[in-house]
Amino acid sequence: MPLMLLLMQLPSHVLSTVNSDMCPCDSAEPGSDTVVLEENLTDTTTRMKELNCCARRLLAAHDPQYHSNDSITIVWSFKGKEYKEEEPWSKEISTFEIAYCGLETLESSSLQLRDEGVYSCVVTSSSGASVTKNFSLCLNMNEDLGKPPLNPFISENALALLRHKVVFSCSAYVGERRCARKGDHRLVWTKERSDGSWVEASALAHTDITTSGIKNDVMKSRLTIHSVETEHFGRYRCTITNPVGSLTLNVTLSKGVPLMDRVKGHYLAALVTLVGAVMSLIVAVLFCHRCQVAFSLHFRQKKTLSSEDHQYDMFLVHGESASRWVWSFLLPALEDSFGYTCFLPQRDMCGGSMILEEVAETVYDCRCVVVVITPCLLDSPWAAWALHNAMKAALQARTRLLALLLQDLKPRKGTPDTSGIIGILKHVRKIPVPRSSRLEYFKPKKDPHPQSPPQEDTNVLEGTNGSKALNVDTMVCRSRSKSPKNQKAL
Repeated sequence: MPLMLLLMQLPSHVLSTVNSDMCPCDSAEPGSDTVVLEENLTDTTTRMKELNCCARRLLAAHDPQYHSNDSITIVWSFKGKEYKEEEPWSKEISTFEIAYCGLETLESSSLQLRDEGVYSCVVTSSSGASVTKNFSLCLNMNEDLGKPPLNPFISENALALLRHKVVFSCSAYVGERRCARKGDHRLVWTKERSDGSWVEASALAHTDITTSGIKNDVMKSRLTIHSVETEHFGRYRCTITNPVGSLTLNVTLSKGVPLMDRVKGHYLAALVTLVGAVMSLIVAVLFCHRCQVAFSLHFRQKKTLSSEDHQYDMFLVHGESASRWVWSFLLPALEDSFGYTCFLPQRDMCGGSMILEEVAETVYDCRCVVVVITPCLLDSPWAAWALHNAMKAALQARTRLLALLLQDLKPRKGTPDTSGIIGILKHVRKIPVPRSSRLEYFKPKKDPHPQSPPQEDTNVLEGTNGSKALNVDTMVCRSRSKSPKNQKAL
């Protein structure tokens, strides 16, 4: 330091003579940057750096008023502060200070980030000539960032068909360059032609390139082909460049079915097959059910038409007011005209049997239960019992239940249906009796041998030994129907 002060105190002609071989401005072959007025400098922290303001060369190059014999004044300024020999910049402002070449050169032995900025050097001659030179200094953090792009990524090779859409992605770590200029970081997509030459991918049809800025020191780009054509098949290259170097990544687009499309196709085919199988199963079940219903109806009808499985064709249920019409009109029509075998509890029940049990058993032995509807039907307890068993037989033994509407039912208002007849008749098919066949229009002829309910005839005979014997006519247990079937059986 004392030596530096001693040199600064020497006269200028002595100082220039001593350091003429050491000062950049006194070099015999100065660089072209010594006469430019704007100089952009880039360096790295912790390095040494010089700012050279060659006063006489600047004046000679830019101001014609300058004379070589003029005295020169140099004034440095940075961040609004002038540099003075007796009052240099503090370290908080800048680490640059005067060097052995005088005010023409400012030197920093260890650059810091606070040294960034614009330094101005104003040179003035005694003849009035003046020139200003600006130094724009930018500093990078350290040397570790001075590497080519790292950690590259590019999409895998792809398959596509014509008019499909394809997207390729490319990225790499380019680092943070604080002093990088526009264009120092680039990402370019190119396409290889059939002759081996390369063309920018953006020149191809239906192609779009989207390049994002640098985020978290990573640069990304996306190449989108909206509609694949024949010229799009081939090899693509993604070139990433930073101020230190470049990196090249390759990807190929080939003609074929993409993997995801194949997977989707397989799943779609499986789904269609499954849906078809389910629909076929549903149709088969419905068809089988319908066939089962048809077969059931067929065999039921066949079984119903067969009289060999039933003892009687019809079980007649009626009230007291319909007895004359049943005995005089309905019964002769069914048995004499059509040959049906009918069962009437008043006529065909065996003596000594219980009415409830006999009715319940006989209903199952009849093909059809016919109920004659008249108002007095509601007052017949055995009719209600017969209808209940007829409903049960219709569900279990396929016995049919039919209603002949001779007269409308007139239930009393507010009277509950304790017998359940009205509820049963709601679910039974009703056939109205023609007016010509109703009770008020039919006048039965007198029959010398009218049909009447069977009567038990018992004769008490006295035996030879004086004891009494009970003889029961066996005909009381036999049906007295005039049906051809019963006549044949007799």
